[in-house]
Amino acid sequence: MVNAVRKNPVRGNLQDKDKPPVDAYLFIPYFDGDIGSRPLPTGIIFYLCPNILVNGVAYKGVPLQKGQTFDLSIKICNFGTKVARNVVARIYWANPTVGFLRSQIADNIIAQMQIPVIQTGTTITTTTTPWEITDRIPDHVCLLAEVTNIQDPAPNGIDVALDRHFAQQNLNVIKVTPGQKVLFPLQIAQVTDNNLKFKIQTRPVKGIQLEMLAREIEARPSEIIARDIQLHTYGNIPLTGKQRLSELGRAEVETCELEFAIPENVAPGEFVAVEVIRTDEKNLDKLVGGMVVVAIVG
Repeated sequence: MVNAVRKNPVRGNLQDKDKPPVDAYLFIPYFDGDIGSRPLPTGIIFYLCPNILVNGVAYKGVPLQKGQTFDLSIKICNFGTKVARNVVARIYWANPTVGFLRSQIADNIIAQMQIPVIQTGTTITTTTTPWEITDRIPDHVCLLAEVTNIQDPAPNGIDVALDRHFAQQNLNVIKVTPGQKVLFPLQIAQVTDNNLKFKIQTRPVKGIQLEMLAREIEARPSEIIARDIQLHTYGNIPLTGKQRLSELGRAEVETCELEFAIPENVAPGEFVAVEVIRTDEKNLDKLVGGMVVVAIVG
């Protein structure tokens, strides 16, 4: 089930770990020249995959309206040295989250597509699947994509930041006014079976990532101060400061609210952006999950 096929560019002097295996090697590309190596290089935002396509373009994170229908597709690459056969691609929706559970998204599958063959060194675009926004789908969603086959199976745990079989578009755009207090709901899910601890960070988006977001949503960036950002549970238990250690049990989901105030000096057409990033407890450079809320003054 394929719309297009193209040869992949192979770039640079590959490290041994990046050389294609002697088999299928499937992934959803995040940028031109992506060879499936994870974690992604500096400057590529892991929660913004441009190849989860809504009506042929990357999802822009705008609020969904009941009754709308969209055409969804994804791009898939086989960088292996063998033809990938009987490939399965899936697209799910989820509430805004910094972690995915199979049980959490099992009822939220939008499409499951069968691709008989993906040749070596090629990228294909699946045919489109219609997606109707029903009453059970919230205004803001994360789109999650998965690719797998028997030669190169995706793991059961959804490590969307570090596993090439998965990709996400976790951009949430809201309209605001200067001085407004924003309360944005999100979920934190335990994604492993061994109850690993992790840390949650809330922070303003800055620098090159802010510039990339500005291009993505076609708006002018502004800035927000870190101390104006909070994260708390619906029981009003604060999860803030710069980091918070969570000890979720196996297969548990915690529902939270991200809270921040829009600075008074943000002009119409400008935006501020806040990330919620989940990292390993002992290695803060090891990403586990993340999402962004973009607040545009309009």
